Amino acid sequence: MTDSRDIPELLSPPAPLVRPKFAQFLFDRGLNYREAGERLGRTREWARLVCLPFDDPRRRIPDAEDIRLIVTWTGGVVTPADFYPPELSQSPTADGEVTP
Repeated sequence: MTDSRDIPELLSPPAPLVRPKFAQFLFDRGLNYREAGERLGRTREWARLVCLPFDDPRRRIPDAEDIRLIVTWTGGVVTPADFYPPELSQSPTADGEVTP
């Protein structure tokens, strides 16, 4: 039997894994990595790597040409800034407030 003192309590829900918007785009449309890779002339593995969570060391940022392909294919729903963590892709306003 496991002693309950050995199991850390989860006092709040775990933080969700934050992924590039491209991952959500694929999910919302029921597309898998293989289909995305084929439509963009890339591999399934390429699509998987660019959709990994921001804190995953295996994640890859698409190069400029790949980003152009993604922006075109998604009709601008996914932008270049979407491949960077939210805290890096926000821009300050004139009054210094940060906006998404």
